[in-house]
Amino acid sequence: MQNLPTNYNLLQPTSYRLIIDKLPLVSYWAQSVQLPGAQVGETQLNTPFKDFPMAGDNINHDIFDIMFLIDEQMANWNELYKWMRQLTSPSDFKKEFKTLPQDPRYNDPNIKEMYSDARLHITTNSMNPNIVIKFTSMFPTVLTPISFESSDTTLQPLLGTCSFTVHDMIIET
Repeated sequence: MQNLPTNYNLLQPTSYRLIIDKLPLVSYWAQSVQLPGAQVGETQLNTPFKDFPMAGDNINHDIFDIMFLIDEQMANWNELYKWMRQLTSPSDFKKEFKTLPQDPRYNDPNIKEMYSDARLHITTNSMNPNIVIKFTSMFPTVLTPISFESSDTTLQPLLGTCSFTVHDMIIET
């Protein structure tokens, strides 16, 4: 009887709040967040009789996916697109790269403009703060297309999805 849990409440899929430092509009309209999984690599310890798997020294995180409602000005979709464009193929490198949102925590001016940190606040069933998951130095890698259809009569709001690569994921209680 000593192994019984102290909290019988289950985690609810709506009990979160997302804050992305460089993307306030995407954060506000976030509809779903997929918490990345993690993998530890392995190496083999060779012996004359049998090879034994050993835990590696790196942890790799899956892609961090966010689905968000797109506002009618497309401002949140555009803040992602502009960031991706500025990272990869600016038409005027000095002008566009310098306009990337700056994060004062990074000392190198080139690095602080490329990455952003984010926090995923997990709440209890009573909506009280419970766990904070910090994503450090993330950047967007995929922004899904938007489909416009004149034959659609349901008038559902359009959703966008963006994938991020993160350098690290830290869980704090």
